[in-house]
Amino acid sequence: MDRVKGKRIYDYLKVLLDFETEGKSVVKTLEIARKFSLHPSTVTEMLRKLSEKEYVEYIPYRGVKLTEKGRNIAKTVLRKHRLLEIFLIKMFGYNMDEACNEASSFDFLLSEKLADKICSFLNHPEVCPHGKPVFRSEKCCYAKIGAGRKRTKNSNAIRVET
Repeated sequence: MDRVKGKRIYDYLKVLLDFETEGKSVVKTLEIARKFSLHPSTVTEMLRKLSEKEYVEYIPYRGVKLTEKGRNIAKTVLRKHRLLEIFLIKMFGYNMDEACNEASSFDFLLSEKLADKICSFLNHPEVCPHGKPVFRSEKCCYAKIGAGRKRTKNSNAIRVET
């Protein structure tokens, strides 16, 4: 899959997960078209491709919703996106819009290993600068807690015990 085509697929999955997180599991084509400033027929074509890959389920006369497969991919990419936003703001002084735009340009290319390293470096943040959740990674965020790490009371910080 070429990078541009791959980016578009991930962008759609991220938007659908954002709608879902806001309580809207079935999304109309027109809503997606407005979000991307695209013609509805362009969105319909991409949704057809996403359906063929079993990332979304089409519900006649209602819209589309993420499948478990699509949701998992979207969570993975959104986690990377949100970690990148935080990193860019904290390390390089980007503002929120700059960080979001920059993160969007390569979030889908970031390896799991690098995402986990950034997450650890940032002390496993729970929300991004926009107040949206940073999804957890089994290998990064949970596995380490039982092995010598404890959450401090009333805090998101993790303390390493030696």
